[in-house]
Amino acid sequence: MEVKDGSEFLVAMKPSAMPALRGGLLAFLAAVLFGISTPLVQVFGRSLGAFMTAALLYAGAALIGALLKRRADREARIMRIGIDARPGL
Repeated sequence: MEVKDGSEFLVAMKPSAMPALRGGLLAFLAAVLFGISTPLVQVFGRSLGAFMTAALLYAGAALIGALLKRRADREARIMRIGIDARPGL
């Protein structure tokens, strides 16, 4: 009798086959990085003003966003079914 431990199931699953798990892991990673960055900003931004600290944070986010930008053909398309016929309501 052959005993299966389920490892072949995990090998067969691709990350693209489990988007909810991937999204959850990315959300968890974002929360951890935010939790780490807050004390670091307090320590290193002490000598800077609030405006300069905010400017550096936004500049860093813009730089990372530009470096990780996806091609337009890889983005999800808006389907007609998702558009409400009554946008003002």
